[in-house]
Amino acid sequence: MDLLGIDVVIENTSGRYAIIDVNAYPGYDGFPNFFDALLDCISKKVTADYT
Repeated sequence: MDLLGIDVVIENTSGRYAIIDVNAYPGYDGFPNFFDALLDCISKKVTADYT
């Protein structure tokens, strides 16, 4: 999967990361230029399948 939403928390004292949620169908609010990035991702996948 190329388009996932991953929620991460960072512990204050150690700075360690922990993944707490993975979403197969996330929202993309706040993702800069999302439409352009989505088209680029799709284009690369289609091109890879035919080369």
